[in-house]
Formats: sequence, structure tokens, C-alpha cells
Amino acid sequence: MEAIVAVYSDWGIGFRGTQPVVVRADRKHFRAVTGDAAVIVGRRTLADFPGGRPLPGRRNIVLTRQQLEIPGAEVVYTAEEAARAAAAHERCFVIGGASVYRQLYPLLTRVYVTKLDVRPESDSFFPDLDADPAWTCTEQGPWCEEDGLRYCFCTYERREPTAAASGAVSLVEVDEENWLRIRELTVGDSQKGFLDSPLGILARGYVYRGRRARVIGIAEGGTIVGVALVKDLDEAPACYDLQQFMIDSRYQGRGLGTQALRLILSELEAEHKYDCAEVCVSREDAAALRVYEKLGFADTGYVDEDAPDCLNLVYRFRK
Repeated sequence: MEAIVAVYSDWGIGFRGTQPVVVRADRKHFRAVTGDAAVIVGRRTLADFPGGRPLPGRRNIVLTRQQLEIPGAEVVYTAEEAARAAAAHERCFVIGGASVYRQLYPLLTRVYVTKLDVRPESDSFFPDLDADPAWTCTEQGPWCEEDGLRYCFCTYERREPTAAASGAVSLVEVDEENWLRIRELTVGDSQKGFLDSPLGILARGYVYRGRRARVIGIAEGGTIVGVALVKDLDEAPACYDLQQFMIDSRYQGRGLGTQALRLILSELEAEHKYDCAEVCVSREDAAALRVYEKLGFADTGYVDEDAPDCLNLVYRFRK
């Protein structure tokens, strides 16, 4: 789960239910980052939107304690319900206000912060990520100016969670007991055009068994949360072929895919039959592309005539 927020010099975010200072560039940045993603918003923050209506072009999830019906929005009443609703979407942003940020803060893995170089009176605040060792600033844009006010855009990411904090991610061998749990994994609606069903992935593993295909279960603690299929690609250039990789839609947005991929790459590097691993990813699968880019995959530039809408990415092992 992600968040986006504009903060002042003291990490203040609002006063009496509204933002005392805004810049137009931040509104444009908000639209660009959230795109067509789902958003989680509090009732009072929703009331501060134009016309008090849900944001257009996005799935609006309103977190409130009041029994309400809001046209164009899904209403939830607890942070747990909000998290379950968010899991059904490829990307989901927490967009405020302070109470909603506070309730969902433990679930956040990335925060887009607009820093405004001004300190108006505030009565609500966002946690100071610069002072929290659990977070690191991974990107900071240049300071810009609008109507005499300086601002910049930053991205913060939560450091890899400890096993005690979230349950260790591990790779498990598929056997006669856990294959049924793998079969029950769910593919998100936005990825159904790019991935096989879990049962299809298991079937591919059987069909490609002559090419040293391996179906790998992905677990968090004792729960199966994903599955991957890796096989040997002996044609030049020979490499490991990451054919399929998925995290159950109910567990997405928690960094489990990144952790699992890192483990898979470490195992392949230790085996080191080949110098690299390749994967074919749809250009439209933005979530997957972000994960592969984060781990160091690069575009090979090769275009497969049978899959012209896909990017062929490669990860090269250390010598």
C-alpha cells in the first residue's frame, strides 16, 4: 500500500480540516502519480474535494465510522476492511486525512511526499519520515518555485521489514499437500491478461519438466501467497527463463513479490548454470515492471514477433 501527501516544513498537513497552503504543481503531481489507481480517503477529506464528490477515474474507498452511502465510492468502517479492499487493486494510495494516514501507516511501503518550504499553523501532521529509521528517501527532485513558494517532490520507501515484523518470506517446494493451496491463489483482475491461472502455472511446470522447469511456491510464514515458474532456456543466449511469477491479489502491495524475487535470483545465482535470467513482461503491467526495475532488470531491446506488446528484461548475475 502506498500514500501520497503534501507536508510543510514541520510535517504539518492541515489546519481545521483543510490545507492552508497549496501549490498547483502539487495537484498536477497528485493526478500523475495516482493515475487510475484506487484511493483510500477519510470522510472529512472527501468533503473537502470539489463538490464533496469522489475523485473521478479512480476507485474511491472511504474510511469512516459513520453508516453512510456515498455514490461512486465503497464505504468501509475499519482499517482492516480498508486493507482488504485495497488488496483487490493493483495499486492503492492512502490520500488522507490525518486519522486515515495514522490508521494505515503500518501497512505503507512507499510514500510520495511533496515538501513545501513554508510553515503555516497546522493542527494535523504526517509522521516525520526523515526522523524515522524505518524509512529512507529513495528519490528527491530539485527544488522548484511557484508564486514565490519553494517545493520539491520526494519518494520514501520503507526499509525491508524484519521477519518478526511481517513474517519471513520463503521459497517452498511444491508437493502433494501444498499444490492445492497454490491452485486456490487468485490473480488480480488487472493481471489476468498477463498471467496464467495458478493451475495453469502448475500445468506448465509439468509440460516443461523436460527443460528442468521448476514450480516454486512462495510463502509468508506458513501461508502460501504466490507461485513462480522457472525453466532452462538452452537456445542462445542460454539463460534462466522466469516464465511466470505471481503474488495472490489479496497479499499484494506489501513488498512480498520483491522479497520473493530476490530469493529466487539468489538461488539461481548460487547455482550459476547460466549468467543471467530473463523475463517477458507486458508493457501494460506497470506493477510488475516496477518490481523488476527495482531489482536491477534491464530491457534487452529484443522484440518477440509473437509477443510485440511485451518487454524482454534481463538480470545479469555478478561474475
